[in-house]
Amino acid sequence: MTKEIDVKKILKDHTEKLVEVFDDRIKTVSEQYNNINNKFDDIDKSLNSHTHMIGTLMVNMSEIKSDMKEIKSGLKTLGKRVAILEID
Repeated sequence: MTKEIDVKKILKDHTEKLVEVFDDRIKTVSEQYNNINNKFDDIDKSLNSHTHMIGTLMVNMSEIKSDMKEIKSGLKTLGKRVAILEID
């Protein structure tokens, strides 16, 4: 009977140790998963910020293009007026 008790105790101790090791590994994997999630959150925030900045730049470039068209038109008109003055 003592051999049976010893075997049961050894199995119990071994099982408890396995559970402990498994729990430690699960905890490690969980921490790594959380770290990866945090990195993805940071990347997502950065991407959203960059998207907003690109949108702002596009609006600004549209305004610059519009202003340049007006300037070109004004220069053409000015060139015609200068040409008329030179003729006179």
